[in-house]
Amino acid sequence: MDQLGEIVARVFDIPVEKVTDDLSREKFEMWTSLNHLLLISEIEMEMGIEFTSDEVLKITNFKELREIVFKKR
Repeated sequence: MDQLGEIVARVFDIPVEKVTDDLSREKFEMWTSLNHLLLISEIEMEMGIEFTSDEVLKITNFKELREIVFKKR
């Protein structure tokens, strides 16, 4: 699994195999508002990127997160 998937798995305390494009805020109860902000913070710190407020609000699933991070690298 790539670095992004490993960060998501660690923040949500799930196996990396569960980090798929289908992982979303709607379907996964651990993806709370607080954990969303923690996830964004961890990604910014570990990957050396910054999200805009609009990007943070737009992210509702792993696929969107991955696409935004890919554009920033």
